[in-house]
Amino acid sequence: MAKPQKANISSIFNSGPSIKPSRADSGNKKIVLHMQATAKQQLDHLVVDTGKTKKDIIIEAINDLFIKYGKPPIASKGAKKKDI
Repeated sequence: MAKPQKANISSIFNSGPSIKPSRADSGNKKIVLHMQATAKQQLDHLVVDTGKTKKDIIIEAINDLFIKYGKPPIASKGAKKKDI
């Protein structure tokens, strides 16, 4: 009777599609914010009026806040999906 072959562990774990890092792995952190409905409506109006995304407007506001308090404006959009 033939001996059963041992499974090569490394081939099991290294086979299949490679896993791309998630956005969380890119160094970016999520911020969740609760605000008054009227403030959200006003933010939505800014999106329409400026043609910018909410994310762009919020990043601009955070950088303005950093500048106000003497900090460098370091907030940025971060990595795009295609960059990851």
